[in-house]
Amino acid sequence: AIHNAFWLFRDYVPAIAELDSCAQVMSVDAVAEVIEADRVESVLVPHDCLDGFGWAYWRRPHAYLEADIRRCISGFALLNEHQVAPGIERLRQDLETGKWHDRYLDLLHLDAIDGGFRLVVRDPR
Repeated sequence: AIHNAFWLFRDYVPAIAELDSCAQVMSVDAVAEVIEADRVESVLVPHDCLDGFGWAYWRRPHAYLEADIRRCISGFALLNEHQVAPGIERLRQDLETGKWHDRYLDLLHLDAIDGGFRLVVRDPR
């Protein structure tokens, strides 16, 4: 849902969102129900996240142009180069022309973003 609607996956490398590993097997609500969770918390991704997962560079799109960075992102690692290269080239062109900045200007003013990551918590009883 939110995770797969990420601009990088949606507009440049949609094959990532189509991976079986990205398919939601159970909804967050279902997981919460199974473990009898007390709460579900959104885990926002900060604009300067250093973790290196797919959403980490959401406000630093140039990072996705670097092959070393993409190699550390599981979604890219699960695809072949033919599935990735055209989208990365479009991203490169959009960054060079300013098209990316025009399209995603609203992101550049955010300190954190909801990438669909949830922490399902069951308090000790």
